[in-house]
Amino acid sequence: MRLSAEPTSMMGATGLATAYGTATSAGAPVEITARSVAGLRAMRQQLERTMTSARWLRNQIADAQLVLAELATNAFVHDGAPEFSAVVTCSSRQLEITTFHHGRLAPPAPPVPSSNDGTPGGRGLLMVDQIVNERLVSNRAGTTSTYVRLTR
Repeated sequence: MRLSAEPTSMMGATGLATAYGTATSAGAPVEITARSVAGLRAMRQQLERTMTSARWLRNQIADAQLVLAELATNAFVHDGAPEFSAVVTCSSRQLEITTFHHGRLAPPAPPVPSSNDGTPGGRGLLMVDQIVNERLVSNRAGTTSTYVRLTR
C-alpha cells in the first residue's frame, strides 16, 4: 500500500514525498523529533515501540536505533542543527527512516581516518552503510534530509 503523509513539523519539508519518492511500507508513518542530543533517548524508545509492534527482532531493533542515533548525532554535532526530525515507516519486512534537519549538507561518504590516528569519530556513517540497504542524502532550501531503508 502506498502511503503519503504530512507530519506537522518537518521543518519545511513537504510530507513523505521527498527526493526519494513516497514511502511504500504498510505501516503508518510516525514522526519523532528531538531538540537536542538528550532527546535521542525518547526517539530510540519510540522507534523500538514501532518496530516491536511490527514484530522485528531485538537485534534488528538495536541496529535501527544505532542508525537513528548516528544520523541525529551527525545533525547536531557536525551540522549544528537546532532540531532533528525523523519520519519512520515500518512494516513486518521493511523499515524506512527519513530524517530532516536544518544545517549544512554533510558529505555522503566521509574520508575514513586511520583507526590509530587518535581522532574521535569519523566512522559512524561507515557503520550505518553496513547496516542499511540504502542511504540517500539531499539538501534543499537549507534542509538536509537523509533516507535509509532496512529490510529483513
